[in-house]
Amino acid sequence: MYKYWCGAVLLGLVSSCKKDPLDTLPNATQSGKNTAGFLADGVAILPHDETGGYSLGSGAGGPVGGRWRKTRRGARILEVYLADRRRPRASWSFHLRGIVQPGTYVLEDEPALTLGDLTPPYMTYHNERVEAKPSFYSGPGYAGKVTITRFDTVQHIVAGTFEGRLIEDGGQRTVQITDGRFDVRFKRQ
Repeated sequence: MYKYWCGAVLLGLVSSCKKDPLDTLPNATQSGKNTAGFLADGVAILPHDETGGYSLGSGAGGPVGGRWRKTRRGARILEVYLADRRRPRASWSFHLRGIVQPGTYVLEDEPALTLGDLTPPYMTYHNERVEAKPSFYSGPGYAGKVTITRFDTVQHIVAGTFEGRLIEDGGQRTVQITDGRFDVRFKRQ
């Protein structure tokens, strides 16, 4: 009887251990694996397709991807995104104008989305789980930081890390983005 009781206690202890959200994030790689993930206020956000399954995406409309597109004025904008398409949905992205090499980019200007391609670089996080206004942006006093560790325009791979404290669109609430990483194949347009 003692063996069974010890086994039941051990099973209970093992099953009650919570997994560290950081352990659920993909490794920080640089080979175009179409992976990404981050913590939003300590909660892991990972790409998922519409069916609720984890997905690496295709980089072309999948839950993880990017594009390096040319503007009408000849400049280039790099956009990288992650989408959790389950309900309620969540997403993250950044937009960098004029990137040509790896480096660290601080996103602290007010995003002026009405300017289209001329808007300053910014980071955004959207989460339908948040009541009222679920969109958060980088901006003055609420900087996002993206470190590009690989930017390969021949193989179309961009990889790096990100973090930031973003503020609610038109509000006062903030979200802390930590331990972000991405390794995506981007489309060149």
